[in-house]
Amino acid sequence: MNSFSERFGYSGPVVDLSEADMPDNLRWGLWNACKIVYFEEIGDFVDFDKNFKAVCNNIWFSFLREPLDGIPSDPERALRELRNHFEFLEFYRVYDFIEMIPATFPSGMGTSKDKEQKARDFYKLCNHVLTRERAAFRFAEGQLVQVSDEVSLEAVRDTLSESSPAAVRRHISTAARYYSKSPVDYRNSIKESISAVESAIFCITGEKHGRLREPLRTISEKYGIHPSLTLGIEKIFAYTSDKEGVRHAMMDVKEISQNEARFMLVSCSALSNYLLGLDANE
Repeated sequence: MNSFSERFGYSGPVVDLSEADMPDNLRWGLWNACKIVYFEEIGDFVDFDKNFKAVCNNIWFSFLREPLDGIPSDPERALRELRNHFEFLEFYRVYDFIEMIPATFPSGMGTSKDKEQKARDFYKLCNHVLTRERAAFRFAEGQLVQVSDEVSLEAVRDTLSESSPAAVRRHISTAARYYSKSPVDYRNSIKESISAVESAIFCITGEKHGRLREPLRTISEKYGIHPSLTLGIEKIFAYTSDKEGVRHAMMDVKEISQNEARFMLVSCSALSNYLLGLDANE
Protein backbone atom coordinates (compact mmCIF):
# COMPACT_ATOMS: atom_id res chain seq x y z
CA MET A 1 0.00 0.00 0.00
CA ASN A 2 1.22 3.52 -0.77
CA SER A 3 2.23 5.69 2.15
CA PHE A 4 0.05 8.51 3.51
CA SER A 5 2.22 11.16 1.83
CA GLU A 6 1.98 9.42 -1.55
CA ARG A 7 -1.79 8.83 -1.33
CA PHE A 8 -2.53 12.45 -0.51
CA GLY A 9 -0.04 13.99 -2.90
CA TYR A 10 2.54 15.29 -0.41
CA SER A 11 5.30 13.32 -2.14
CA GLY A 12 5.71 11.89 -5.60
CA PRO A 13 5.22 8.20 -6.39
CA VAL A 14 8.18 5.90 -5.90
CA VAL A 15 9.96 5.12 -9.17
CA ASP A 16 12.54 2.50 -10.07
CA LEU A 17 16.12 3.71 -9.80
CA SER A 18 18.69 3.43 -12.55
CA GLU A 19 21.82 1.41 -11.83
CA ALA A 20 23.82 4.60 -11.16
CA ASP A 21 21.34 6.12 -8.70
CA MET A 22 22.46 6.21 -5.06
CA PRO A 23 20.08 8.49 -3.12
CA ASP A 24 20.65 8.99 0.60
CA ASN A 25 17.81 6.63 1.54
CA LEU A 26 19.51 3.80 -0.33
CA ARG A 27 23.05 4.65 0.79
CA TRP A 28 22.19 4.87 4.48
CA GLY A 29 19.86 1.89 4.32
CA LEU A 30 22.78 -0.24 3.10
CA TRP A 31 25.05 1.26 5.76
CA ASN A 32 22.46 0.41 8.42
CA ALA A 33 22.41 -3.18 7.16
CA CYS A 34 26.20 -3.34 7.66
CA LYS A 35 25.89 -1.85 11.13
CA ILE A 36 23.00 -4.04 12.30
CA VAL A 37 24.54 -7.32 11.17
CA TYR A 38 28.27 -6.69 11.51
CA PHE A 39 29.09 -3.54 13.48
CA GLU A 40 26.45 -3.36 16.18
CA GLU A 41 28.55 -4.93 18.95
CA ILE A 42 31.64 -2.75 18.54
CA GLY A 43 32.90 -1.66 21.94
CA ASP A 44 30.89 -4.32 23.78
CA PHE A 45 33.26 -7.26 23.53
CA VAL A 46 37.05 -7.29 23.56
CA ASP A 47 37.24 -10.20 21.14
CA PHE A 48 34.93 -8.41 18.73
CA ASP A 49 37.13 -5.32 18.92
CA LYS A 50 40.20 -7.40 18.04
CA ASN A 51 38.39 -8.85 15.05
CA PHE A 52 37.12 -5.43 14.04
CA LYS A 53 40.72 -4.19 13.95
CA ALA A 54 41.52 -6.99 11.52
CA VAL A 55 38.46 -6.03 9.49
CA CYS A 56 39.61 -2.39 9.41
CA ASN A 57 43.05 -3.50 8.26
CA ASN A 58 41.44 -5.41 5.39
CA ILE A 59 39.20 -2.48 4.43
CA TRP A 60 41.92 0.18 4.64
CA PHE A 61 44.47 -1.98 2.82
CA SER A 62 42.37 -3.61 0.07
CA PHE A 63 39.32 -1.38 -0.34
CA LEU A 64 40.24 2.18 0.66
CA ARG A 65 43.96 1.68 -0.12
CA GLU A 66 44.96 4.18 2.53
CA PRO A 67 47.69 4.06 5.23
CA LEU A 68 47.00 1.51 7.98
CA ASP A 69 48.50 3.82 10.59
CA GLY A 70 45.65 6.23 9.86
CA ILE A 71 43.11 3.83 11.37
CA PRO A 72 41.89 5.13 14.77
CA SER A 73 42.85 2.80 17.60
CA ASP A 74 39.43 3.10 19.27
CA PRO A 75 36.86 0.83 17.53
CA GLU A 76 34.01 3.32 17.76
CA ARG A 77 36.16 6.09 16.28
CA ALA A 78 37.29 3.71 13.54
CA LEU A 79 33.66 2.95 12.73
CA ARG A 80 32.84 6.69 12.52
CA GLU A 81 35.82 7.14 10.18
CA LEU A 82 34.59 4.26 8.03
CA ARG A 83 31.11 5.81 7.99
CA ASN A 84 32.59 9.09 6.79
CA HIS A 85 34.31 7.29 3.94
CA PHE A 86 31.08 5.44 3.07
CA GLU A 87 29.14 8.72 2.84
CA PHE A 88 31.18 9.89 -0.14
CA LEU A 89 31.70 6.65 -2.05
CA GLU A 90 30.67 6.57 -5.71
CA PHE A 91 27.55 4.46 -6.28
CA TYR A 92 29.54 1.52 -7.68
CA ARG A 93 31.91 1.61 -4.70
CA VAL A 94 28.95 1.36 -2.33
CA TYR A 95 28.00 -1.87 -4.09
CA ASP A 96 31.64 -3.02 -3.97
CA PHE A 97 31.62 -2.37 -0.23
CA ILE A 98 28.51 -4.37 0.60
CA GLU A 99 29.67 -7.29 -1.56
CA MET A 100 33.01 -7.25 0.24
CA ILE A 101 31.89 -6.92 3.87
CA PRO A 102 30.86 -10.56 4.58
CA ALA A 103 34.25 -11.78 3.36
CA THR A 104 36.30 -9.34 5.45
CA PHE A 105 35.41 -10.75 8.86
CA PRO A 106 38.14 -13.19 9.95
CA SER A 107 37.94 -16.42 11.91
CA GLY A 108 37.28 -15.96 15.60
CA MET A 109 33.85 -14.41 15.20
CA GLY A 110 31.98 -17.62 15.95
CA THR A 111 31.83 -20.86 14.03
CA SER A 112 31.76 -21.04 10.24
CA LYS A 113 28.04 -21.80 10.56
CA ASP A 114 27.57 -18.60 12.58
CA LYS A 115 29.37 -16.60 9.89
CA GLU A 116 27.28 -18.20 7.16
CA GLN A 117 24.13 -17.27 9.05
CA LYS A 118 25.39 -13.69 9.49
CA ALA A 119 26.01 -13.50 5.74
CA ARG A 120 22.51 -14.81 4.98
CA ASP A 121 21.01 -12.27 7.40
CA PHE A 122 23.06 -9.52 5.77
CA TYR A 123 22.02 -10.42 2.22
CA LYS A 124 18.38 -10.65 3.29
CA LEU A 125 18.49 -7.25 4.99
CA CYS A 126 20.31 -5.64 2.06
CA ASN A 127 17.73 -7.08 -0.36
CA HIS A 128 14.99 -5.61 1.84
CA VAL A 129 16.61 -2.18 1.52
CA LEU A 130 17.29 -2.60 -2.21
CA THR A 131 13.67 -3.62 -2.80
CA ARG A 132 12.25 -0.85 -0.59
CA GLU A 133 14.27 1.83 -2.38
CA ARG A 134 13.59 0.30 -5.84
CA ALA A 135 17.30 -0.16 -6.60
CA ALA A 136 18.42 -1.91 -9.77
CA PHE A 137 20.35 -4.70 -7.99
CA ARG A 138 19.66 -7.61 -5.66
CA PHE A 139 21.87 -10.16 -3.92
CA ALA A 140 21.77 -13.69 -5.30
CA GLU A 141 24.04 -16.13 -3.43
CA GLY A 142 26.39 -13.35 -2.28
CA GLN A 143 26.65 -11.64 -5.67
CA LEU A 144 24.85 -8.47 -6.70
CA VAL A 145 22.83 -9.03 -9.86
CA GLN A 146 20.99 -6.43 -11.92
CA VAL A 147 17.73 -8.35 -11.81
CA SER A 148 15.25 -6.79 -9.45
CA ASP A 149 11.93 -8.63 -9.83
CA GLU A 150 11.59 -11.52 -7.40
CA VAL A 151 10.56 -14.23 -9.88
CA SER A 152 13.57 -13.60 -12.11
CA LEU A 153 15.89 -13.24 -9.15
CA GLU A 154 14.72 -16.57 -7.72
CA ALA A 155 15.58 -18.35 -10.98
CA VAL A 156 19.10 -16.94 -10.97
CA ARG A 157 19.51 -17.55 -7.23
CA ASP A 158 18.49 -21.21 -7.59
CA THR A 159 21.05 -21.75 -10.33
CA LEU A 160 23.80 -20.18 -8.22
CA SER A 161 23.04 -22.38 -5.22
CA GLU A 162 25.39 -25.15 -4.10
CA SER A 163 22.94 -27.79 -5.35
CA SER A 164 23.67 -26.86 -8.98
CA PRO A 165 26.68 -28.36 -10.80
CA ALA A 166 29.80 -26.20 -10.56
CA ALA A 167 30.00 -25.60 -14.33
CA VAL A 168 26.41 -24.35 -14.47
CA ARG A 169 26.97 -22.07 -11.46
CA ARG A 170 30.15 -20.71 -12.99
CA HIS A 171 28.52 -19.80 -16.31
CA ILE A 172 25.47 -18.15 -14.72
CA SER A 173 27.68 -16.27 -12.26
CA THR A 174 29.84 -14.99 -15.14
CA ALA A 175 26.74 -14.12 -17.20
CA ALA A 176 25.38 -12.12 -14.26
CA ARG A 177 28.68 -10.27 -13.87
CA TYR A 178 28.78 -9.35 -17.57
CA TYR A 179 25.16 -8.23 -17.37
CA SER A 180 25.62 -6.16 -14.22
CA LYS A 181 29.11 -4.70 -14.60
CA SER A 182 29.97 -1.23 -15.83
CA PRO A 183 30.32 -0.94 -18.76
CA VAL A 184 27.87 -3.74 -19.47
CA ASP A 185 28.73 -6.58 -21.83
CA TYR A 186 25.42 -8.04 -22.94
CA ARG A 187 26.91 -10.08 -25.78
CA ASN A 188 29.18 -12.09 -23.50
CA SER A 189 26.44 -12.32 -20.88
CA ILE A 190 24.21 -14.10 -23.41
CA LYS A 191 27.05 -16.42 -24.45
CA GLU A 192 27.65 -17.42 -20.83
CA SER A 193 23.93 -17.91 -20.21
CA ILE A 194 23.71 -20.33 -23.13
CA SER A 195 26.87 -22.10 -21.97
CA ALA A 196 25.10 -22.77 -18.65
CA VAL A 197 22.34 -24.66 -20.48
CA GLU A 198 24.94 -26.58 -22.47
CA SER A 199 26.67 -27.50 -19.22
CA ALA A 200 23.37 -28.65 -17.71
CA ILE A 201 22.75 -30.84 -20.77
CA PHE A 202 26.27 -32.26 -20.51
CA CYS A 203 25.65 -33.08 -16.84
CA ILE A 204 22.53 -35.04 -17.87
CA THR A 205 23.81 -36.79 -21.01
CA GLY A 206 27.50 -37.10 -20.14
CA GLU A 207 28.37 -36.09 -23.69
CA LYS A 208 29.60 -32.78 -25.11
CA HIS A 209 27.68 -31.47 -28.09
CA GLY A 210 28.27 -28.63 -30.53
CA ARG A 211 24.57 -27.81 -30.69
CA LEU A 212 21.57 -27.90 -28.38
CA ARG A 213 19.00 -29.43 -30.71
CA GLU A 214 20.00 -33.12 -30.76
CA PRO A 215 20.76 -33.60 -27.04
CA LEU A 216 17.72 -31.49 -26.09
CA ARG A 217 15.46 -33.73 -28.16
CA THR A 218 17.09 -36.81 -26.63
CA ILE A 219 16.35 -35.43 -23.16
CA SER A 220 12.81 -34.50 -24.25
CA GLU A 221 12.10 -38.05 -25.37
CA LYS A 222 13.65 -39.54 -22.25
CA TYR A 223 11.70 -37.37 -19.79
CA GLY A 224 8.51 -36.85 -21.80
CA ILE A 225 8.84 -33.10 -22.40
CA HIS A 226 6.02 -31.94 -24.66
CA PRO A 227 7.24 -31.49 -28.29
CA SER A 228 5.82 -27.94 -28.43
CA LEU A 229 7.86 -26.95 -25.38
CA THR A 230 10.98 -28.52 -26.86
CA LEU A 231 10.42 -26.64 -30.13
CA GLY A 232 9.87 -23.39 -28.24
CA ILE A 233 13.16 -23.82 -26.37
CA GLU A 234 14.96 -24.51 -29.66
CA LYS A 235 13.55 -21.34 -31.21
CA ILE A 236 14.65 -19.24 -28.24
CA PHE A 237 18.24 -20.26 -28.87
CA ALA A 238 18.05 -20.28 -32.68
CA TYR A 239 18.85 -16.59 -33.04
CA THR A 240 22.21 -17.07 -31.31
CA SER A 241 23.54 -19.69 -33.73
CA ASP A 242 23.65 -20.54 -37.42
CA LYS A 243 22.61 -23.95 -38.78
CA GLU A 244 26.02 -25.39 -37.90
CA GLY A 245 25.67 -24.36 -34.27
CA VAL A 246 28.21 -21.52 -34.52
CA ARG A 247 27.12 -18.31 -32.80
CA HIS A 248 27.58 -16.07 -35.82
CA ALA A 249 23.94 -15.06 -35.80
CA MET A 250 24.32 -13.30 -32.46
CA MET A 251 27.81 -12.00 -33.24
CA ASP A 252 26.53 -10.30 -36.40
CA VAL A 253 23.94 -8.27 -34.50
CA LYS A 254 25.28 -4.76 -34.05
CA GLU A 255 23.48 -3.98 -30.80
CA ILE A 256 22.22 -6.36 -28.14
CA SER A 257 19.74 -4.82 -25.73
CA GLN A 258 19.52 -5.11 -21.98
CA ASN A 259 16.13 -6.77 -22.36
CA GLU A 260 17.62 -9.53 -24.53
CA ALA A 261 20.46 -10.15 -22.09
CA ARG A 262 18.10 -10.17 -19.10
CA PHE A 263 15.72 -12.53 -20.87
CA MET A 264 18.53 -14.97 -21.66
CA LEU A 265 20.04 -14.78 -18.17
CA VAL A 266 16.70 -15.52 -16.50
CA SER A 267 15.51 -18.03 -19.13
CA CYS A 268 18.77 -19.97 -19.17
CA SER A 269 18.81 -20.05 -15.37
CA ALA A 270 15.25 -21.35 -15.29
CA LEU A 271 15.86 -23.84 -18.10
CA SER A 272 19.02 -25.18 -16.45
CA ASN A 273 17.09 -25.64 -13.20
CA TYR A 274 14.25 -27.34 -15.07
CA LEU A 275 16.46 -29.80 -16.94
CA LEU A 276 18.57 -30.65 -13.88
CA GLY A 277 15.38 -31.10 -11.86
CA LEU A 278 14.05 -33.62 -14.39
CA ASP A 279 17.24 -35.64 -14.10
CA ALA A 280 17.30 -35.44 -10.29
CA ASN A 281 13.70 -36.67 -10.03
CA GLU A 282 14.15 -39.62 -12.38
